[in-house]
Amino acid sequence: MFSLNSDEAPDPDGYNAFFFKKVWPIVGSDVTSAIKEQIDDSILLAQELLNGYHRFSPSPRYALKIDIQKAFDSVCWDYLFDSLKLFRFPDIFISWIKSYVSTPSFTISVNGEFNGYFKGIKWLRQGDPLSPFLSVIVMQVFYLIVTKSITEMPFKFHWRCKDIALTHLIFADDLMLFSHGSLDSLQTFKYAIDTFSNLSGLHINQNKSQVFLSGINPQLEVAILSLLGFDKGVLTVRYLGVHLVSSMLRTNDCRALIDRITSRIGHWTSKFLSFAGAKIAWEKCCLPKRVGGLGLPNLSTWNEVAIMKQFWRIINYNDMLWVHWINTYLPKGRSIWEVKVPATMKFLNKDLSSTSWSHLVWSKPSIPKHSFTLWVAIQQRLPTLDRSNSVSKLSLAALVYNILIERNRRIFQKKFLSPNTVLHLTLEAIRSKLLVLTIKDSHNVQKVVAEWDLSEGIARPPAKPPDHTC
Repeated sequence: MFSLNSDEAPDPDGYNAFFFKKVWPIVGSDVTSAIKEQIDDSILLAQELLNGYHRFSPSPRYALKIDIQKAFDSVCWDYLFDSLKLFRFPDIFISWIKSYVSTPSFTISVNGEFNGYFKGIKWLRQGDPLSPFLSVIVMQVFYLIVTKSITEMPFKFHWRCKDIALTHLIFADDLMLFSHGSLDSLQTFKYAIDTFSNLSGLHINQNKSQVFLSGINPQLEVAILSLLGFDKGVLTVRYLGVHLVSSMLRTNDCRALIDRITSRIGHWTSKFLSFAGAKIAWEKCCLPKRVGGLGLPNLSTWNEVAIMKQFWRIINYNDMLWVHWINTYLPKGRSIWEVKVPATMKFLNKDLSSTSWSHLVWSKPSIPKHSFTLWVAIQQRLPTLDRSNSVSKLSLAALVYNILIERNRRIFQKKFLSPNTVLHLTLEAIRSKLLVLTIKDSHNVQKVVAEWDLSEGIARPPAKPPDHTC
């Protein structure tokens, strides 16, 4: 939208790009929400229909995931113009489209300045701001061809699709077809695909298209693969950016995502941080910073919220495709309020009380690495040899105290000590405290004595007098 000139329009509804740019703060969320909900519907419904494909089913079925070669670049322009007429677009609008797609010009940007124009040999290409809208019109004709074919030729619907007459899902040029596992139904789909290809000039990419089978006997499987020329697909498969699975999501299904996250963490400059952070419970990391956490998003909580949002959609939006499918097949005549809620959805509220130190750790001018290290220390998870060793806590308290004293000195007395002097005072305060501690002798104590040059020695508890009782 924002790549269009202000006097251009993406739709024949009279609203140009200037309108959307000016009112985007008002309508932007609604526009993006509508697009997202269409994507969500396609993903959710495809996932529902592919559920259980890994098991043998008494109801044979298959799903086709079709990739169209070069989508918009290879479309027949006469087909596009005829489609516009079919949907009764005004003649003046069609003439604008003809002019727009047949006379493209290009310019070259050199150091941010545009220099001249030259005419393109080929017509409008994929990637142009107008191409997605024209693609929708092109694919809408495919819907009409499929609808006509299944009414005039032998066809059986896919499992749980007949009551809503669902045969396919289309979003842009992503296409999935669903049918009962019969050769007659497949031949009807094949006829519709071939008819669409001959009319539009768009052809199927055989190497990237797949067919997913469930409950199909070996002889029929061979016939299906031979008729289509597709590879037999294995779930998981990527659809609209999401992996579709036929069973519960497993660790291996998320391996690529896990590897990407691990790789990103591996680029952190400090190995110490990842070592220390690994010792802190993930639930603690996901708490808000104001209550002592890192403020990381809790994916489990996100998932719970997403589930509740879908539940809200089921109640309020029966006109949406996925919701209509859910209400048709799953409640089985009952109200949604009568469906038993799974135990996994009985979420517990957590008491989140603010801490008094979070604003000190996560102040805006702070260095993230330093703030994280301080947070780890507060959680008592610094990787020391002996966690009962109080040197780390003593050092942190002394440093904060001396920085606070120096801050007050500068504000109220207009006197300044150098950073080295403040550090020296801090180290001397720590050393003085260590000298008067009464600590049992141990390997760690001896190490502290050596590191802090405590030649005077640390006080030991007095020896216990011998017991002379009989």
